[in-house]
Amino acid sequence: MKMQSNNEALTEFLRGAAFCALFTSLFVVLISGLNTTNKRASETKPEERFRVVDTYGPCEIVRFMPKGEAKYVYFLDCK
Repeated sequence: MKMQSNNEALTEFLRGAAFCALFTSLFVVLISGLNTTNKRASETKPEERFRVVDTYGPCEIVRFMPKGEAKYVYFLDCK
């Protein structure tokens, strides 16, 4: 088994460190990109959460989508 010189050992160490830094930075960029995508999807404007879907006599049937839930709530808005 040959002994490596200090320069060869240092070169191998720096290559390994650069690979680890590259892998870690790509992972962080991927995770932060997913986080901002989910954040934008969950932030809906109030006017987007309320929608008039029909009328019932003099009243409007309004659909409300609560924040963070996968369901709709309907109510009558009579003026």
